Amino acid sequence: MTPARTIRGKSRWVAVVLLAGLLFPLQPWAAATVERKDPADWLVDAQRAYDNVEDYVAILHRQERFDGHLLEKETVLLKFKKPFKVYLRWVAQPHQGREVMYADGWNANRLMAHEGGILGFITMNLDPQGFLAMRQSRYPVTDTGIGRLLEVLAEKLARATATDELEIIGSDVSAVYGRKTQRIEAVLSGGQLERDASCRVIVHFDSEKKLPINIETYDGSGRLLEAYGYEDLKLNPGLTDVDFDPGNPAYNF
Repeated sequence: MTPARTIRGKSRWVAVVLLAGLLFPLQPWAAATVERKDPADWLVDAQRAYDNVEDYVAILHRQERFDGHLLEKETVLLKFKKPFKVYLRWVAQPHQGREVMYADGWNANRLMAHEGGILGFITMNLDPQGFLAMRQSRYPVTDTGIGRLLEVLAEKLARATATDELEIIGSDVSAVYGRKTQRIEAVLSGGQLERDASCRVIVHFDSEKKLPINIETYDGSGRLLEAYGYEDLKLNPGLTDVDFDPGNPAYNF
């Protein structure tokens, strides 16, 4: 969902506050070492933290089930800058060497991309939601990023709680990518996700950065649907226009 745009204005906060009030029941932490904090605060804190982010860099780990088949794990260098500029480079197989760039209002709102290997010299401009751009991908490039992840969490889970179709089955301290996290696990039912009749969701919020750095969703049969992780997340590194310029000498467009 890969693993972008935040919910704007009052409507965003209505969704977040609704979710905060309904998503997580008040309960003591299971372990003495766990920070004693209402789990509902994690989503609100995440949105507030993201409001203070102008850009970030991370290694995006992505795995998706597409057309019934679980695809290979992907490892991607991700650069993101608000309001919406994204650069992606696949740094391991499969697809090593692939690059994708997209920015709202740039390139006639088309993404620019090329594959790695022997086809790397062919650069294409594609409709982000067209067949070629969406082949073997559950979501378009316009859904990339932590902001979009927060938006989806608020939208989907708020609807589930409003219809009493959400059950929290886990809330504890964990670790992902060497970072201390708050792990929250929930079960959705009633078809809240368009593709599946039921779904289990596991989200890890970075305890220091307050942002979600890992999410996994499963269907009603326990099959992994999608997993997105943000490793080595660097906030506000000061990305410039050069980072989103296909003429950057570090890129191969």
